[in-house]
Amino acid sequence: TIVPWPKALSEKKLDMDQSTALAALLTSNPELRALDAQRTRERLAARLAVKTGQPDYSLGLSYIATGSATMPTPDSGKDPFIIEAGITLPLWRGKVAAAIREAEARLAGTDEELADRHNTLSADVRLVFYKLRDADRRLALYRTSLIPKARQSLKATETAYAAAEAGMTDYLEAQRVLLAFRLDAERALADRSQRLAELERILGRSVASSGDATPPNTGS
Repeated sequence: TIVPWPKALSEKKLDMDQSTALAALLTSNPELRALDAQRTRERLAARLAVKTGQPDYSLGLSYIATGSATMPTPDSGKDPFIIEAGITLPLWRGKVAAAIREAEARLAGTDEELADRHNTLSADVRLVFYKLRDADRRLALYRTSLIPKARQSLKATETAYAAAEAGMTDYLEAQRVLLAFRLDAERALADRSQRLAELERILGRSVASSGDATPPNTGS
């Protein structure tokens, strides 16, 4: 059975830097968006609770249709208008005050939960970008320095082996070093792909697109 050679990892270009990712966190992360919507509801509930404890004023205008009088009078046929005003005072002030405190406590709790979760996710974003920079650094090191040098060393050892100036052990060791560097480069590329997927999970949106294989600038 022929085992197929694994497909190469797709290298994508990161479309944002750390500052942009942090700025987009509150509006992109599904969990933070849900908490923000909950905070809006709690804020409205707190305002409503405060209004419940305030006097309720009312003002109205009405008129009475009287029609024309049988005996003519100076105001015959004129419908009178009546202005009505009222005020409703809350009777259960203790109950209202408790409802206000409860609503304000829920709002404060949601604010604290949102701030705490935002701080945690911000730290996660910074850690992801740190690991991205490390993966890019390792990938560039292997591709531009270590792998080319290992290929040169293998070629030189092969030439020396053909001229009986190096042994088989030297030749196999040069091959092993080149293979190890190539594997390390693939690990760095895999780490980079995992970090991109992790960033997309945190932000709840796509963060990369197909582009140049050159590692992007992931600085802040």
